[in-house]
Amino acid sequence: MGIDQKASLSIMDYIMENIQDDGMLASEFCVNIEYEKNRAKSEIKFVDGFSDGGMMYHCATNEQDAKPLFEVLHLISNKKFEEAQNLLDVYFCDMQSVDTLSIIDDVQKWIYDNSKELNASNIANFSFHMLSLSRNIEAIKFSLSLLELFDLSDMEECRIAIKNLALCNEFTLFCIFAINSWPDKNELIFEMAQKVRGWGRVFAIARLEPETEAIKKWLLDEGQNNEILDEYSALEIANKINIAELVKDKNITNKTYKNLGKLISNLLTEGPVAGISALDNKDDVIEQYLLRAAEQKNDIRDYEIIYNILEYIHGLNDNPKQYHLKQLCGALLVTVQCKKTIEKALEEGDGFYLAKNMQMNYYEAALKCIKKDPLKHINLLELVLNDDTDNNNKVIDLYTQILPLDKIATGPEDIIGFGHELSTDILNLSSILSQLFDRPGLGEKLLICALNSLSTQNRNSALNVIENWRDKKLEISVEVKSALQKLKKVEVNEKLKERLRNF
Repeated sequence: MGIDQKASLSIMDYIMENIQDDGMLASEFCVNIEYEKNRAKSEIKFVDGFSDGGMMYHCATNEQDAKPLFEVLHLISNKKFEEAQNLLDVYFCDMQSVDTLSIIDDVQKWIYDNSKELNASNIANFSFHMLSLSRNIEAIKFSLSLLELFDLSDMEECRIAIKNLALCNEFTLFCIFAINSWPDKNELIFEMAQKVRGWGRVFAIARLEPETEAIKKWLLDEGQNNEILDEYSALEIANKINIAELVKDKNITNKTYKNLGKLISNLLTEGPVAGISALDNKDDVIEQYLLRAAEQKNDIRDYEIIYNILEYIHGLNDNPKQYHLKQLCGALLVTVQCKKTIEKALEEGDGFYLAKNMQMNYYEAALKCIKKDPLKHINLLELVLNDDTDNNNKVIDLYTQILPLDKIATGPEDIIGFGHELSTDILNLSSILSQLFDRPGLGEKLLICALNSLSTQNRNSALNVIENWRDKKLEISVEVKSALQKLKKVEVNEKLKERLRNF
């Protein structure tokens, strides 16, 4: 089915058509792709729920004028549904510049203040029907936010509609709002959390109460895994499962131990939201985890977590408790078992950064991995480039041979490259360029390819390298200079045109 055909469906119908046998939507499902106004090719396309997630976790809501919606509510109250829907579509015309999250509080306050003049039954009826009929993302969110004012938990058709919309990460948060007054809301939020993997799961976990042991177990075993960043839910989950008590259990299974380690690792990141610094009794939690670690058979991931704990403690002001924690970490990391585990991991193409931090010999194993599969192990590039020019040229030549340079270097376009058929190659090229900053003359074929790339990201990366070479008085070849001059004549991105004036 083509895009135009999809967009002619109601959003509900589009979701229903894409529900899989497991009762979920595919990970790549994105309602915004079909229903947002087409964006410029150069703009990044964001996953469902991204905009609301950004406002919920990182910035204040936008200031918007909600007054036009008061007129919509008057029309709804007077049962002029078609006119109301048309005005809603006008207000949320592009589904980007105006968002529901920013006006919910103003709208609900206005309804409460004017409740005597409004027909509640008409508002509830309109809102329910919009869930199934609308092709406007924000209009559906608006309708869900109105349903928060009513308890329609006995209306089976409404329950089904909200459950289906909640499968889409763009609507999960607002579906949770809609059932806020329902007696079984926590059970429904738990169901929602299990059936989404992206922002919807993050939103649901934040509002899920750990009422049962089944919920707590799921939060630790599955809930902390999402397709955005696991760290968003780490502190919520740690508090809801009572990590301080759970980690004291000397009889925990190895699975529980590993999931606790993953959770602590996410807390240690301290971003993009508060992490372990906001956890009560964090030193006691770490101590108990390390005591459990001494009782378990640890693999490379476990030792990486222990090392990360040690790094975290080193960044704190010393006190007797933290000195004790360092000793516990050290006792685990200096064991023969730890050394053997790292050596085995290196043979299997893993554990390189822990080996580096532990000052173990990792170079030959890393080089072997890159020679075997350069793109799979591109993250090891920084570990194998050194002061040996011949070695560096041989390593970079592997990427020159394997990347489709001719397909990438088709001339500049005003696109970033995400979602493009060459997006992985484009990202890999920029990743390689980031390793060339202090190595003049290395990878010039890749640098020139990037200057001719269709991707603005590649061209920006190439300019970063050349700018660094120039600032450090490093030599720039005639071939690279020629490619720069050519790009000046054909560049299509305004920001890059401005940058090129400095070369």
